Amino acid sequence: GAMLGAGRASSDLSDLSVLKMVSRGSETRAVCITGPPASGKTISMLRIATEAALAALLTSDVSDADESSAARAARAASLAIHSMLMVLPNADSPHSVDNLRIPLFLRASELSRYIDDMGGGDVDLVELFVKKKWPDYAEVLLKLYDLGHLLPIVDGLDEGAVHRKRIEDFVSEALERHPGMSLIVSTREKHFNESRRSQRLEAFKPAQVQPLDEQGQDDLISYRVKEEQRGEFKVQLAVVTAGAPELKESPFLLTLLTNLFNQEGSLPRDRTELYERQVRSALKLFFSSREAATVAKLGLNYEDLAAVQDRSFEFLRTLAFVCHSVTKAREFDFNSTDASKKFQGALADRWGEVQTEFLEHSRGSEEVTGKAFETSEMEKWLMPQEGSCVSILVCTSEHERKYRFGHLTVQEYLAASFVARFKDPADIWAALHDKRQAISGQWNREVLLFSVGMMDEDMFFGFAALLLGKEDGSGVLCALVKELAQRWGLLPFTRFNSSSSAFRTHRIWNLSNLLESKFQEIRTPEAVALGLCHPSRELRRMVLSELNLFRASSVMEQVVGELARISQDGKRGASGVGEFQRCAALLSLAQLELDDESLEVARLSGIIRMVGPSSGKQLRSAASAALGTSLLRKFGPEQHGKFSLEQFQATLFTICQKGGLPEKEVAASVGLVTPGFVVAVFLRNDLLALAKVQWLADLALQTCRTSPGAEDSTGKPLNIKVVERVTLREPSCGEIERELTAH
Repeated sequence: GAMLGAGRASSDLSDLSVLKMVSRGSETRAVCITGPPASGKTISMLRIATEAALAALLTSDVSDADESSAARAARAASLAIHSMLMVLPNADSPHSVDNLRIPLFLRASELSRYIDDMGGGDVDLVELFVKKKWPDYAEVLLKLYDLGHLLPIVDGLDEGAVHRKRIEDFVSEALERHPGMSLIVSTREKHFNESRRSQRLEAFKPAQVQPLDEQGQDDLISYRVKEEQRGEFKVQLAVVTAGAPELKESPFLLTLLTNLFNQEGSLPRDRTELYERQVRSALKLFFSSREAATVAKLGLNYEDLAAVQDRSFEFLRTLAFVCHSVTKAREFDFNSTDASKKFQGALADRWGEVQTEFLEHSRGSEEVTGKAFETSEMEKWLMPQEGSCVSILVCTSEHERKYRFGHLTVQEYLAASFVARFKDPADIWAALHDKRQAISGQWNREVLLFSVGMMDEDMFFGFAALLLGKEDGSGVLCALVKELAQRWGLLPFTRFNSSSSAFRTHRIWNLSNLLESKFQEIRTPEAVALGLCHPSRELRRMVLSELNLFRASSVMEQVVGELARISQDGKRGASGVGEFQRCAALLSLAQLELDDESLEVARLSGIIRMVGPSSGKQLRSAASAALGTSLLRKFGPEQHGKFSLEQFQATLFTICQKGGLPEKEVAASVGLVTPGFVVAVFLRNDLLALAKVQWLADLALQTCRTSPGAEDSTGKPLNIKVVERVTLREPSCGEIERELTAH
């Protein structure tokens, strides 16, 4: 896929380039902007929509005599859009009306709400959105849609929640129904990968939002932090982001950090504290601007101000939890529809529980304001109307009293904050798992990551044990526990409050053993091997992903052996497999992530035996591809400098001997000896040893002679200059070594 820069003009792929990718005549009709949470996807989508709108504004006029129905529809839509923007089209523009595409920006969260309101039935989602969102312009926009002059830009497929699959299926089907139309969508990276594994969004070319680089970070900091405070800010930022670089690589999170620093002079310790302080800071700012007259209009006494402010954080996290676990959506409202009544009832129930706990806690406490408030009173204060907590909540329809949290990660943090209140792991399961959305679903992922980070050690291990106890044989909950433990629970000891590091180590050891035994229970080596040879590519991907995730050493060893046997004779016990499965076994064998050197050699030996002439053409082709993948994993560019020449020779000699193939032929066919390989050998002072191996020296000279010429020594890094001098001074340095050194 392509790479989209994080808000910089010098990005690898600009917003305008995305439009060019889906322009008329281009082979690419569909692009999906991907990235992690809070990486700037929505900002990129809005910029793309703006660029498309600006391009539409440049559309030229054409004479009535030559005007086609498409051109008339295009001009009508253009005038409608221009009227909305209070801008007239440029009649002198050289651009063709035939190329006009009006951008239609759709939020998947709004689409999800419209689907709920519709109550079922099959309907075109673009048509549904246009009629709901832009009824005054529906006729002309739908005409454009039919003629292929509309450019739907669907933001946040991951925010479609329970309707995500339906929306993803629709955008793919829309491309087939409208051959001349292009589409741009966005979603979180993990959601995109999951959808691809389920054979959705296959027509969409991914364009990944890249992390904010150092220059981008400096630009943002310079813009938002006063010059005399930047030094202190950067010192604190370096400490905070040492183990969490995503805090400075995300434009959204880095902006939150600058906001907090400007307001409070200090930075939070981690992402969880960042969100908490940001929400509380926004509430403080919101309430500090309230005046007696405003309070009166909202139906409350001015004396209630402190109490409402004290309760607002509790209400917001209750609201977020209900949105997440009950309605499973971003949008919410306080109307009289059935869906809204369900939402309001759940909110009232949960808020009542919180109020009861609060009043019990406030008895005898002078620090807590012991006053309860109804849901309707909190709504008057916090829902955007006369004044607004704009950084927390936004109004999507003032007339319909519809709202959402300003950013999905804010909703996820607040929902997780509510979940962290639970004292029993079973309550978390009950709150986040039902028929509409499994606890392991992507909708719950960030909430779980946030909430696990807020748990104490006892709660975390209790929750992990509960999940493993509910494992149904699919391996999904095992994978979830593994991810949660790696991300939070198994991080440095200070993450939890255990008083004994030995005790904590013992608990982690128990959890690790439990995970491996559970995996072995549900995935026998024979079953895993057959899954990796299955005709379904999707099933092979899933099994491989699961196996690489757990990397259970005892299982991996047996799987390597089983795949090697299947590839060689197609037999597993009394049952046999065909040539296709034997090829799949070779390719899967090459993709295993192995940590053990002996397993690595066993893998390579098993593959190279199938490269020889005794194998059929199809098997030889698969074996050659598998061998290339395996060797590049071990000796490719990413590994340069991590192995010695002696290790390289020994491994290659062993596997080639077992396969009866010349080392030079194998190394040349795979492309192991590259300029980068030679440079790595050179920097390890192994060049003289390389020159003594004739076939290796021949390949090294060949690759260097065909690569770009040597630079002048003045432009070489210091480490290369030093090694160069040392090499040339060696008494044994001959003609080959001198030529390689020059290159």
